[in-house]
Amino acid sequence: MKPETKTNLHRLINLVDALLIGLDEKLGARPAWESSTLEERDDYWRAEHGALNELRDRLAETEGARFYHQPPDGHAIRMGGIRSSSTSGWRGALTNWQKAARRRIQKEFAS
Repeated sequence: MKPETKTNLHRLINLVDALLIGLDEKLGARPAWESSTLEERDDYWRAEHGALNELRDRLAETEGARFYHQPPDGHAIRMGGIRSSSTSGWRGALTNWQKAARRRIQKEFAS
């Protein structure tokens, strides 16, 4: 792995961290299952879904990320030469991508 690739992966990992933190700050606390109504949970889900779509659009536009959805619950991302997937949604695919990028960096620069 070229040094500039390592630098870019670190930058992308930090960018995804910042975007997910910003998303969490924007949405606020997730309604507790036991103490919230169905309407409250649905409202939160809709807001989260919309915010994740905006995040995906931003990464696609600015970083060349590609996102794939295979119904009913397959989600995958390719960015910076790393592909990762999740069955728990876009957030899961993004955090799995970060883990895969960290493993790649560690593998390539372990010695």
